[in-house]
Amino acid sequence: MKVHQIFGLLDDEMPVLFVSCSKKVKEWCFKNFYDYVLWNKSMCDKFVSENYPEYKELYNNVRYKIMKVDIVRFLILHKYGGIYIDMDCIPKLISVKENDFKIAYKIAPKRKHYEMEIIQSYKENNLLLEFLDYVKTQIEEKNILIARRVPPGDKWRLVANEPDGPVHKTLTDTLEAYMVKTGFKGSYRLEPLKSNLYAIKRKKLLFLLFAAPIILFCPTNCFINVLKYMIGKLKS
Repeated sequence: MKVHQIFGLLDDEMPVLFVSCSKKVKEWCFKNFYDYVLWNKSMCDKFVSENYPEYKELYNNVRYKIMKVDIVRFLILHKYGGIYIDMDCIPKLISVKENDFKIAYKIAPKRKHYEMEIIQSYKENNLLLEFLDYVKTQIEEKNILIARRVPPGDKWRLVANEPDGPVHKTLTDTLEAYMVKTGFKGSYRLEPLKSNLYAIKRKKLLFLLFAAPIILFCPTNCFINVLKYMIGKLKS
């Protein structure tokens, strides 16, 4: 069985905590005859590009680089199976049953909940891809088309004012008109080839979860309970 960890996507040095926890994970793998794999940035980038090109856009266009780890962990497990463990986590079980599907379950003083810090899965588990597909729809729904270019030249009309509303002479005038109309103060995205302008209204991806250093494995009967928890987080 393979045990996967990921580090280096931020081009930073490994913190002392990560070094210490990773050493314990390696020792755990050695005792149980598990294969340990530490994925770095070039390995992850190449893996996504060659094996899951349909998720390349999602992977490359995350708002924060750390979110790439949240995406590629699902793809790695889908391809190879095994266990993914965050760099600041220590497995507490002596060993685990192979070809199983488990999600980490965090036990804290005030609440108990599922986390994405430790995931075990058999390979080609399509539930992993289904979750990423769900995340893609959430991101796409937050990219709101607000204006289209009106040829010739660089004139623009707000979608809300189509088909015969006022035309703005510049992109700057269009943005100002939209901000006055909606009060939106977020980010924007321009697609020149499609002549579209979007307002980006994103929520934090659910599985961007920063771990406590000690986590327990806990089996789940199916993915639906975890997915319900995730959906609730996305809507909150």
